[in-house]
Amino acid sequence: QRIEVDQFQQFREPVVIEGLENGLNVIAGENEAGKSTLLRAVRAALFDRYRSSVGEHYRPHGAAVSPSVKLDFTLNGESYHLEKTFSRKKDGGMRLQADDRRRWEGPEAEDHLAKLLGFAYPGKGASRPELQGLAGLLWVEQGSAHYPVALNDDNREQVQGVFEQEMRDLLGGDRGEALFRRIQTLRDQYFDKRGNPRGNYRKLQQRVEELGRELTEARRRLQDYEHQVDALGQVRLRIQEYREKHLIEQAEQTLRDRQEAARRVRKLQDCIAESKTSVAQAELVLERARQRDIDAVEQARRALDAATTEVRQLQAQLAPLETQRDRLQTAVEGLKAQRSALEADVQQAA
Repeated sequence: QRIEVDQFQQFREPVVIEGLENGLNVIAGENEAGKSTLLRAVRAALFDRYRSSVGEHYRPHGAAVSPSVKLDFTLNGESYHLEKTFSRKKDGGMRLQADDRRRWEGPEAEDHLAKLLGFAYPGKGASRPELQGLAGLLWVEQGSAHYPVALNDDNREQVQGVFEQEMRDLLGGDRGEALFRRIQTLRDQYFDKRGNPRGNYRKLQQRVEELGRELTEARRRLQDYEHQVDALGQVRLRIQEYREKHLIEQAEQTLRDRQEAARRVRKLQDCIAESKTSVAQAELVLERARQRDIDAVEQARRALDAATTEVRQLQAQLAPLETQRDRLQTAVEGLKAQRSALEADVQQAA
């Protein structure tokens, strides 16, 4: 009739669903709106102990709070109000109250609820479908409808008892005999005398095996998808937390600062690249000048060698000329002496 959930996984604020009636009630919402979480909360309130360690998994991400669930329901014509808070501390507890003012609290309330619904609590951890009695067959989570039905011995006996009574009513008298012949005729269409499949049934059986393998692969992909959806939910919660703490704005500012720093680095790298180009050009000019100087020095060296050779040749030619010059000079001196003597004789003769 009424569901109230508070501080339970993605529900950080109280969420109330009321006005539920007998029969089929449809709760619709967008993806990630919390429909599966709401079902999980109802199952936890009914089948999990409030002091179980599984209660820690019901807390919202990063919050040190105690998840709580409240239910109003009717069973066998009697109305009940259930309140459960998951915690190992003093605030954890459970209260169950009937419309006739009977009231149960704590472990006593849990045991009385288990007796009412015909289920058993696990030794530890979360409840499992095979422990939830016949009512557990009706709790089908999204993506799990194709899983095999899990029943314990007591539940299996109850179901078998119902079917056995129905079969006794169905197979009694002439109607049962006619039904047996009809079943035998139908069986012969699909099985041979040895009980082996034949005809279209055999082909269908082979197809079932192929579909089974495809189903296994689809289940694996579905499980991967569910893990991705859970991870997406956790990411969204973290993003919301970041927004509340203004961490996104800080990260965006840091990103802008780093982008500006990267822009300055790129500009500096461009300047360095231009400088390297200028240096390379200067080195090329220097190399060309150095090569020209080397060529000029080589030409000068060759000219010097040629001049040195020519000087040596001239020096070799100069030695005999100097000797000849000395002889001529000596002769000139002698002629000058003779002239002076002749001039003296001429003066005396005059």
